[in-house]
Amino acid sequence: MTKNEALTHAKTKRHQSLFHTDGHEKEWLSTDDRHYHCADHWCYFIEPSQPSRVYVAFDDQKAFKALIRNLEARTEPGKPYQFHASEDKDSEGMIDMLRAFYLGAGLQQVSYNIGMTTKQITTMERIAHEKISSYDGNADDRLYQMALDCLDTELFGMDRAEFDRFLREDTTLIHVIYHDAVLAGFVLGQIYNDGKSVFVRGLGVDAPFRSKGYGKALMQTLLSVAAQKGITGSMLWVEKTNTRALNLYRKLGYYPYGDAEALFLLK
Repeated sequence: MTKNEALTHAKTKRHQSLFHTDGHEKEWLSTDDRHYHCADHWCYFIEPSQPSRVYVAFDDQKAFKALIRNLEARTEPGKPYQFHASEDKDSEGMIDMLRAFYLGAGLQQVSYNIGMTTKQITTMERIAHEKISSYDGNADDRLYQMALDCLDTELFGMDRAEFDRFLREDTTLIHVIYHDAVLAGFVLGQIYNDGKSVFVRGLGVDAPFRSKGYGKALMQTLLSVAAQKGITGSMLWVEKTNTRALNLYRKLGYYPYGDAEALFLLK
């Protein structure tokens, strides 16, 4: 069975958690180092990462447990795999349904993130803060470690080499804040959608410097700079249970738009 045949077969299954977008699907199909396996009632597709990501389609709980047994039989013992579950405004409830299957097969939920957006960043008022500056490239190790410590591993999703490339891309916006000459926080943005939007890749403030308004100041700086570049929209992902971050983003004009994503770990 070819990749395309396997994907067509998977789309006939009753329960599906497949690729995020058409572009993601095409990328998976066009890349050689992708593995997949199918049976009558299930299919899974593996995407190499740390840990590897698994996309699935299956008919019922019995089929999903058979899928898990097949995956475990083909891989080294103890190797972790992440299983993806997502929903949008047209498939509300999908994550809860898949969670029941995943937990029933012994997987552990590790994250549940929701998408938020705003289309009004031109109205954002920047808070002047003398401690904020554009990133000058002189604290790569400290910045990378802080990103690992502050951000959800999956959302950050970059090893050191990828992070170094990200820092130097023309579409990257980075602002940092210092407290007594110590790097205290950062915000990472990436311009996309033909320059019309900025994706907030991550916002982090080191634990000793929280509750000082640094996160809000960093976000308002990023959005002000984006607005000056003619950008009018923004989106981000945030952990559903992170009340502090949710409140901050709502105050800045962000609102949930219906997309959500949960990850479950098999190890």
